Amino acid sequence: MRLLRISLALLLLATGNALYRHGLAMHAAYRAAYCSGRRPASMSPAELLLLGSIVGVGIAGVWVGIVWRVAQ
Repeated sequence: MRLLRISLALLLLATGNALYRHGLAMHAAYRAAYCSGRRPASMSPAELLLLGSIVGVGIAGVWVGIVWRVAQ
């Protein structure tokens, strides 16, 4: 049971890290388009990071719920 909780916690950390890196990549893509004179994405960098944070918190909440249920 302890190994399962540790595994799920590590999976949660990996998921959060992947979402964070995706947010950074989206921000970099927006800035590259903006700096090169092309039309940037329809969302600003702040909006992209906020959306990524909301999605990340939602996924983290789901994983915490799964770990909590399994640990019961």
